[in-house]
Amino acid sequence: MTKSRFENFLTSWKFFLLLVLLQFLLMPVATKGFKFEAAGDLIFYTLGHAFIMDMYPYTVYFQIVMILTLVAVIVWRGKFGRCFMAIAGCFYLLYAVIQNMAVTEQYGFSMGWVCPYLHC
Repeated sequence: MTKSRFENFLTSWKFFLLLVLLQFLLMPVATKGFKFEAAGDLIFYTLGHAFIMDMYPYTVYFQIVMILTLVAVIVWRGKFGRCFMAIAGCFYLLYAVIQNMAVTEQYGFSMGWVCPYLHC
């Protein structure tokens, strides 16, 4: 099976280099009280007050849905695979959005574009 150009790019070193470069190019955004010198403070404040903090009570439901889809994949021998991929993709997209955004009194709506995998 041949890979498409997009798949080749996603598995190449160029994609990972692009991810690292984007960490320095994408600046944080806030609707009020943002100064460029305080970008680091904004990022840490946003990550500390992100939407994901309010979602922890719902994690059990997300886990139940994923377990049920895994059981469906096993029971129907892979015929449920695309649905599993769609659900997992939606969960990852939701996680990516809500972990980097917050609404606070200090900064208003803010986005701190930080990849947690690169800044450990």
